[in-house]
Amino acid sequence: MKKKAWLILSSVFLLSVLLSPCACSKKEEMSVPELIDPVDPPAYLWTVQKGDIQNVEVYPGKIAPDFVSIRYAMDGTVGDCYRVTGDHVSKGDPILSLDISGAKDKIREIDEEIEEIAYIGEREDLLHDIAIRRLEIEKSYNTDWNSINQLNLSIEEESIRKERDAESRNRRTEELETRRAELEEDIKNMMITAPCSGYVVLDEAAFSGNWVVSGGLAGYVLDEEHLLFSVSSYGGSEISLKQYEFYGLFGGKKASLQLEPLREDQIEDYQEAGKNPAKRFKILQAENKAEIMKEGTQGDLVLEKNVLRDVLIIPKNALKYDSDGSYVYLPENGFRVRRNVKTGISDGAFTEVLSGLSEGEEIYVEN
Repeated sequence: MKKKAWLILSSVFLLSVLLSPCACSKKEEMSVPELIDPVDPPAYLWTVQKGDIQNVEVYPGKIAPDFVSIRYAMDGTVGDCYRVTGDHVSKGDPILSLDISGAKDKIREIDEEIEEIAYIGEREDLLHDIAIRRLEIEKSYNTDWNSINQLNLSIEEESIRKERDAESRNRRTEELETRRAELEEDIKNMMITAPCSGYVVLDEAAFSGNWVVSGGLAGYVLDEEHLLFSVSSYGGSEISLKQYEFYGLFGGKKASLQLEPLREDQIEDYQEAGKNPAKRFKILQAENKAEIMKEGTQGDLVLEKNVLRDVLIIPKNALKYDSDGSYVYLPENGFRVRRNVKTGISDGAFTEVLSGLSEGEEIYVEN
């Protein structure tokens, strides 16, 4: 009897489970077609439309004066420093000099030696003249032809010795004068003057008493009359830069630019400092040029790598990818359905659609 009651209760429970709403809804769920690749993240609908694709790069920069390097023309010790970093100079103003005391001492020694040679020369010429005059007097009183011929030879030899001594002194004097001229030129080179008007930026080694070498960098003068748009954040080459359209952007307004190549001495300066050279541009035209052309004005270098106008575009987040290529989801009869698309360039936010979609269609875009 208990066994029969247990069987009846089990049958009733099984029947109630089969007839419950959960069972019905599960049966209905099983009838829904499974999506090819369901979209799990939340998404919103976006209408395919035409627009512009701008693949651009932006690099910040600022208006800065051109710089002209100043270098030592010879080895030596820094003597006087007439300017410090930040001082304003005009073209030709002295900035610093090497110690010229040694050169001046040598010039003084040379002058003394030249004077001594001149004095010795006068005495030697006088002695040669006395000797020649003595031989001529002796010859005038002599009647023996052999003796006269011998005296003529002695006079000629004394004259030759006089000329040789004079030539030797002249050669030495010329050598000394040449050396003196070189020292005077060295003194000029020891004086470093401003190559242009602007502000001085001295190298840290440019201080009194420090030993420097020829060709070494003494510092710069920032040329206040030659302002350029300097962009140090762009690391590409000048050749790659010329492949794209570029312009400046100052206060939201465009400015046409022209690349200003670095001079050889400036390239050397950057290499010595271990820095990448900044790209510099002349500002050719700008609506607000008078406002721009002030030292420190901030701006952007804009490179237009690809620009397409009035093409079909979709948000980048709408695209998905697998081994078959790129695709999107569209709403259809209450479901999300997949459609393969062919895409073009992207600007990071929007992507060009070449085929697979039409203007006005709606697609899902991930939030």
